[in-house]
Amino acid sequence: MSLNGATGDRQERVDTRSDKVISTAPKGLAASARIRFFALASCFLLSTGCASTRLAHDPWCREIAAFANSIAPDETRAIELGTVWGSSEQFPRTLYSKQCGSDGYEPGRRLCAYLLENSSSEFADLNFRRSLACLNRTPWRTTKAVMYERLDAEVLAFGGAGIRDDVEMRLSFRYGAEGEPDRLVISAHRYED
Repeated sequence: MSLNGATGDRQERVDTRSDKVISTAPKGLAASARIRFFALASCFLLSTGCASTRLAHDPWCREIAAFANSIAPDETRAIELGTVWGSSEQFPRTLYSKQCGSDGYEPGRRLCAYLLENSSSEFADLNFRRSLACLNRTPWRTTKAVMYERLDAEVLAFGGAGIRDDVEMRLSFRYGAEGEPDRLVISAHRYED
């Protein structure tokens, strides 16, 4: 082998037998590069590897989990959130309106109170996406750039962020017609122990 050239701290050699260029770095640089790589990889794993743990502490997911975990064995409960951006027949002089029904179930009322305060009226699909993130344990902000023109969805999952594994969760979402509410239904069924 012969030394072909050096650029900065790096050295390039040409293997005369195979005409391959071999690039090397001094030992000190290679060691610091390994340390930087390890530090960056550690930061990445710590920031993304604990997504489900972060979601368990997300207030939206905590409220859904409290509702779902409150249900007695062999019982089904649901809440329905309706949002309208712009005026509606029921509220003709408003910019937006929200309503939430819980059939009088106290943990459902608490979830409704939270959703009425924290949900989006203008972008109702965000309410669905945030709820879905709690079920599939993937942060909803990872797909923030996606907007739906039409969405009529029903999702079924067992467990979720902070939710017992014996609880079957169902999310239903559909856009309303002009002036009618967009509807998100969150229901939970707990199976016998």
